[in-house]
Amino acid sequence: MATNIEQLKTLIKERALQTGKLVKLASGAESSYYINCKNISLHGPSLNVLSKAIADFFDDRGWPSWVAGVSVGGDPIVAGIIFEASLRGRELDALLVRKAPKAHGGSQGKAVEGLFSEGLGSGFLVEDVVSTGGSSLVAARHMIAEGYKLEGMLCLVDREMGGVQSLQTELKIPIQSLFKVSQIIEN
Repeated sequence: MATNIEQLKTLIKERALQTGKLVKLASGAESSYYINCKNISLHGPSLNVLSKAIADFFDDRGWPSWVAGVSVGGDPIVAGIIFEASLRGRELDALLVRKAPKAHGGSQGKAVEGLFSEGLGSGFLVEDVVSTGGSSLVAARHMIAEGYKLEGMLCLVDREMGGVQSLQTELKIPIQSLFKVSQIIEN
């Protein structure tokens, strides 16, 4: 039977990889392919595999106190991770990071939703795809400004456009990926 990481790679190729037309990325760059991980995270059986693969990653390297995802794409991913963690006997908190601070309500002025940073420990920002790293950097800066201790970042796919290296230089934390895009689009 295939491992969780092997199953996830197959799912990314079959459900998330889109080719055949030019698409505009969040960075503004155009690409001949797009990796839409929401096609995995918004499908129950696929989210299960994704969550197990990420939990295996944390089993190998050590678990953080929390995981955070950039809304909207990161919301189901972090929900899946904390659920899988509970199945493995681990208590893990999740945070959701907005693109901009909230303008109203109890979280007014905050970009991070979830437990407050005091006493929470350190955690990981989890991203689906990193291209230039711009969206991830904005999220990380929001988290740091609100007092969260960011110990690392994990992305499912590194598009190999310099984003992972740029984030590592800027944030001075380890940035890791489960896959390089060259592993996904290989023949």
